[in-house]
Amino acid sequence: MGFIDKLKEQASSLGSQIDQALDGTKQKGQVGSMRKQRGEMVAQLGESLLEQFRQQQPDVEQLRPQADQIFNLEWQIIEAEKAIEAQKQAAAAAAPAAPQAQAAPPAPPAPPTPPAAPAPPQAPVEAAGAATCASCGAEIPAGSAFCPDCGAKA
Repeated sequence: MGFIDKLKEQASSLGSQIDQALDGTKQKGQVGSMRKQRGEMVAQLGESLLEQFRQQQPDVEQLRPQADQIFNLEWQIIEAEKAIEAQKQAAAAAAPAAPQAQAAPPAPPAPPTPPAAPAPPQAPVEAAGAATCASCGAEIPAGSAFCPDCGAKA
């Protein structure tokens, strides 16, 4: 296989990996949007119930359609999260099976190095300048350009 063929194969593989990553980010964004919608629906249900209590006429059957919509949305969120997790596992399983480009012959072994001093303990990631996503309210790790839950720009 020539150099150009190997280059084409690697470019195709990289393109596929980028497509999978973009699809995963899009799906996470959709889940974040559904979570936000669920929050709005729960708030509306709460407002309706509060108004019924103010009028001293709570009617559970009148609120049931709103509650059913919330339950349906929760089911959709769970299913979407399962699909995202399945894609992650499939990608992880496929990664080692991907054909590796032939590398140059290995270099001669380097002389052994003395053991390094243990690294100092690091602060937890959460305390290292994490931010809150303005779109979905999830925690965004420091240095991230996008929200890991909904994909919104940080």
